[in-house]
Amino acid sequence: MPKTFLREIDRFESTMRDNFKLLRAFDKVEDTARIMGCSKGTVTNRTSHPLDLTLAEIYLICRSKGITVTDFVSGRLELRGREPRKE
Repeated sequence: MPKTFLREIDRFESTMRDNFKLLRAFDKVEDTARIMGCSKGTVTNRTSHPLDLTLAEIYLICRSKGITVTDFVSGRLELRGREPRKE
């Protein structure tokens, strides 16, 4: 059953949480903290409360992953595999 959101801010928070978790999926907390220029505790807090992410933190993590801030905040990110080689 799909999740129902009563408020638009709840939908946005869910999107931000999912996108942040996706970008962090392959990194250790220490690596993400280094990229964002903050402590490991801050990264953990931002994972739990993604609306507390600053624009600077979003910019730094997006730049390190090669995506735009617009893509991060405007919708759910998706992992894309490599195209199969044509032989």
